Amino acid sequence: MTKTTKNPLIYQSQKQKILDKAKDMFMKYLEQFAESKNLPEKDLSLIKKSFEEVYLEKKASYIFEDKLKDLNGYLNQALIHAISGTYKNQTKTENFTNVFYYRNKKSEIAYERY
Repeated sequence: MTKTTKNPLIYQSQKQKILDKAKDMFMKYLEQFAESKNLPEKDLSLIKKSFEEVYLEKKASYIFEDKLKDLNGYLNQALIHAISGTYKNQTKTENFTNVFYYRNKKSEIAYERY
């Protein structure tokens, strides 16, 4: 994933970059096709509008998938930790230290993203 600015909408995964390139290519070839077949502007705008709706839906699903990936990893680790019972062997001081560590780690990750 690349980060170009602090704007989270510009933050893109590889899937999002490929989707954007595919959209640009599709629009370019659609224009060429419309010129060669003399499609009316009304039909061309209808095709573009339909394609744009599908494109935005797919891009939103990729953004949502990327945002949930971090949460899913955290929940998996928490579940493994809870099921294994290793937390029962820790002292209260160690538990407090772990919480403090994860709280700082979360802030650090959020800062790096934006």
